[in-house]
Amino acid sequence: MKKIALPFFVVIGVGLLMLLSGILFTVMQTERALVLQFGKVVKQIKEPGLKWKTPFVQDVIFFDNRLLHFNLPALEVNAADQKRLVVDLFVRYRITNVLTFYKTVGQNVRGVENRLSGIVLDNMQEVIARFPLADMLSPKRSSIMEKIHKKVHLAATRFGIE
Repeated sequence: MKKIALPFFVVIGVGLLMLLSGILFTVMQTERALVLQFGKVVKQIKEPGLKWKTPFVQDVIFFDNRLLHFNLPALEVNAADQKRLVVDLFVRYRITNVLTFYKTVGQNVRGVENRLSGIVLDNMQEVIARFPLADMLSPKRSSIMEKIHKKVHLAATRFGIE
């Protein structure tokens, strides 16, 4: 009887551990999470800590809460006086609304980078085309960069990022 009881309790213990691992999950300080039930968003989690979910029914998707960035390739742009500029671009963003981000982009960070790169390139070309090269090399440069930033920021809010 004792020989049968030990393997039985080991199997029960392993089964309970597997069930517990399916119920509990941890949200780190650098993350936000969405709990999905059959593909629909049930809960948004913004606070870090140990959380629970219904096993086999709910899934958890984690999103980075930190400042994210990517570089774009150098681009030749014509200024208002038809002089060519080579512009290096980079984008820094943070996911501010996880639910909006998930609905518009999904969980694919590459998808948001592709969409943002198009927005940044279009707005940058549009703004730079209005100013001559001399303005790009003067103190007016910071106001030109601010105009690009504002236009990109307005377009990016629909993705749940800033």
